[in-house]
Amino acid sequence: MEQGFNYFDTYYAYYEAQSEIGLREELVKKCLRDSFIIADKMPKYGY
Repeated sequence: MEQGFNYFDTYYAYYEAQSEIGLREELVKKCLRDSFIIADKMPKYGY
């Protein structure tokens, strides 16, 4: 965000299923929600 990025792409399976958790801890909890965009993919089948 400090370098101008505001679009973040994630997926459940990224980084051994820790991507969404990390995104929440480092972005969602620390920044205003209207200052970024999150794209989250859904798996074709359950995990």
